[in-house]
Amino acid sequence: MPRGKDAPIQTGGQLDPYVQQSMQQSKQQQENRLLAAMQEKGAAQRATQQGRTAAMQSGVQMGAQAVLERRRQAAEMEMADKRAAENEKARREDREFTEVMAKINMEFQAKESELSRAMQKAMFEQDHAAKKEIAEKQLAWDKFNAVLGEKAQIRDTNVIVSLIKGMKKSSENEERMKTTMFNQADQFDRDKDKYDSAKENVKMSIENDKRMDGIIPRSAWEVYTGGKEVGVSTLGFVSPAAIGHRFYKEKKKVEEEGVINPMGVLQDQITRRQGKISVEDLTTENIHRIKEQIIEGTIQTEDINETLGVMDAMLEVIADKKQSVDSKSRESDFLGDTHIRISQLKRNLTKLEHSDTKIKGSETETVGKRVSYALRTIRNSSPGNRVSRARAAGGDKGVDIVLEEMSAPMEPYEPMQITEGMSKYDLEPIQWYNEQIFPLYEKQVGIGGLR
Repeated sequence: MPRGKDAPIQTGGQLDPYVQQSMQQSKQQQENRLLAAMQEKGAAQRATQQGRTAAMQSGVQMGAQAVLERRRQAAEMEMADKRAAENEKARREDREFTEVMAKINMEFQAKESELSRAMQKAMFEQDHAAKKEIAEKQLAWDKFNAVLGEKAQIRDTNVIVSLIKGMKKSSENEERMKTTMFNQADQFDRDKDKYDSAKENVKMSIENDKRMDGIIPRSAWEVYTGGKEVGVSTLGFVSPAAIGHRFYKEKKKVEEEGVINPMGVLQDQITRRQGKISVEDLTTENIHRIKEQIIEGTIQTEDINETLGVMDAMLEVIADKKQSVDSKSRESDFLGDTHIRISQLKRNLTKLEHSDTKIKGSETETVGKRVSYALRTIRNSSPGNRVSRARAAGGDKGVDIVLEEMSAPMEPYEPMQITEGMSKYDLEPIQWYNEQIFPLYEKQVGIGGLR
């Protein structure tokens, strides 16, 4: 029976089964192609719609991000503007504070000079009442100056520690700062031990020096306490030529027992400790020589420290001797005047801490800084002193506490407090300072305060 193209399409009125199957397959294929085309078209439409939706969403997101970015930039600009305004305000306040402190230092030095001249006049005229009053005033101003120096040291330390804490890698920097503070504490301990031992040794040596037990002939006493004898140093050095005929009646006694000569003892003690400071150069008229030697580098911090220790030892010995004699005797007057003279010498030296003259060959170190370094051994404000005391009291934890205290916010314009029991002489410099600083304090905090 024939098949394929030779076979009839219909047989007996019916389609050939093979043809029928082929037609069904063709129809199914057409339906499949149509379905695929519809699916493809739907997918394309959905993709297009999704693209449009994504584009819309992306546009919305980009728009939102742009809005957020603009807001962020505006906030940053506002913060930058506020910081700039705060910085400018801080610079203005610092400038005002610096100007006020410069004025205070200038007037303070003028006040010291005024008291020094008044003391010289009182000693020349042998006005014992005036000498006593002026000495008390000078002591009050000395204490005030020490407090002023301590406040300045605390401010400087606060700025440095606060800056370190605000830097990047603050933990690492804090540890480095601790290392620096420990080194300063070690140096302070060495300097303080040296000062204390030197002072104690010098004190014993002075007490055992026969020249501190010599007699005070009347003529010599007049010279020491402001007499007009020719040939006698204004410091009280007594030479044989100065004795002259005024000492004739007491010559034998003087030769046997000697004349008390605390200034000579003072110079000897400085020299024995290899000090480079001359007592004669510590006088008001010669103190510029000390300043010049500091500038040139001839006199170092150690020399100043040694001299301060010797003078403090001498002052204590003289004070003890004065208490052991009749308060109405010429010995008491002489010792009192000698105490005043040595105090004035010390004052002339410590006043150099206000000098901003630079040390030769240095762009940062000044005469004032070099003197201040020496004064740190007897003041409580230096970082080394504070860390040393904290370490002794509480170990590393004590140091952490004091470092936190060093960086705590502080009010530089705060007036000095007036405490119960202050004498009228103590009140004078404090009230004077508060009058100068109070306008800044009132402007800063907007409230009243102590005057």
